[in-house]
Amino acid sequence: MHERLSVLVRNLGLAVLCAAIVPVTPVFAAEGPTVSVGGQYRPRGIVDSGRDFKESDTLQREYMSQRTRLNVDIKGGEKLNGAKFRLMLQDVRIWGEELSPVHDKSAAGLDVQEAYAILPLAGGLNLKMGRQEIIFDNHRIIGNIGWLQRAQSFDAARLFWKNSDLRIDGFWAQVVERDSHDAEGTVPPGRKGDYWLAGLHGHYSISKKAAAEGKKAKETSGVSLAYYLRNNDATKEVRHTLGGIYKIKTGGLKATAEAYMQFGDLNGESIAAQLGALHLGYTLDVAVKPSLTVFAEYLSGDGTAQSTFDTLHATNHKFYGEMDFFLAIAKHTGTLGLMDAGLKLAAGKVGPLKLLATAHNFQAVKEDADGNKDFGNELDLKMIWPVRKGLAVRALWALFVPGKAMGKLKGFAKDADLATEQFGYLTIDAKF
Repeated sequence: MHERLSVLVRNLGLAVLCAAIVPVTPVFAAEGPTVSVGGQYRPRGIVDSGRDFKESDTLQREYMSQRTRLNVDIKGGEKLNGAKFRLMLQDVRIWGEELSPVHDKSAAGLDVQEAYAILPLAGGLNLKMGRQEIIFDNHRIIGNIGWLQRAQSFDAARLFWKNSDLRIDGFWAQVVERDSHDAEGTVPPGRKGDYWLAGLHGHYSISKKAAAEGKKAKETSGVSLAYYLRNNDATKEVRHTLGGIYKIKTGGLKATAEAYMQFGDLNGESIAAQLGALHLGYTLDVAVKPSLTVFAEYLSGDGTAQSTFDTLHATNHKFYGEMDFFLAIAKHTGTLGLMDAGLKLAAGKVGPLKLLATAHNFQAVKEDADGNKDFGNELDLKMIWPVRKGLAVRALWALFVPGKAMGKLKGFAKDADLATEQFGYLTIDAKF
């Protein structure tokens, strides 16, 4: 174990050296369009104990992954009526994944993360078309899953309008295509059906805090309402999601309340599912900026897919534990639903560091066949070090103590002893 950790530390040391010499963003001004170039290099070392709840004296897996991005942004200026264009290339890889450093140059993780144009229309309305990340509110239903090295983006068309207090977005995204098999198409034949996603989202800033000259005012309370429609021919699903979020921040108090309902049809059966979440936090106005947040989250489930809340394309890593045992709610709870209650302690200014400790208690909504509801408990200990502008280091160590419901879900015998799972990572995030 010590040898493996030393290799991990050595590799990340080399990555820190590379990140330290990242160049400054070049910006080229000319008549009309303005071109800016940026990028990201994000290596991450990961260790865990196997994610199988089996006894082990050592860490079973350790590996390095990395994300490398290069993006070009063009602002059209008056000559292009204010249009904007973006191209973001991305390479994601596990170190050593290719069979040979000489003969295997497949670069399976090389792709286009974003490639879109923003075209101003009449009356302040804008059209955004192409490959793009879609993020609404806190990523609860649709986000970019940014923690994953590959992240998430959509082939979509999006209309948006905004003023100082209100923004309205409408979008349509083709998630899976089945029909393009001609000479110019790259869609393989045999796909079962189309899968598309559409939505309408509105956010209103109720109140704002005045900011210093040259800076934007910060929202102190706001509300969002959203409607999403998912149509998946392959699974015979038409799922409607309706709900919203309310946020308020006053003094040291910060609160967020969310509620969503789902209805529609799945395999000829009616969908009826719900999500509710409440977060209450308070930050003391002292040098260390300590804060305490308590939270409770409910995602319905009764043993059927129709009654299990589907988080669509959310960034679930952000909500249900850093160890990611609950990413696909239906699959990872056995359609029994999920209740997640806990607290987060944070110290925002410990020298150059930010320290966080988050505790989760995971329970099923419905008992399993053996009468169990306890999925387990997770503790996440996290450190964030903003080294300088454009360079940050993040480290995490986490433990998951499984309950009997997790043992049933993973296929263990009724009275089997499950081992505590361990997970850790060290991430270097360099942006320019």
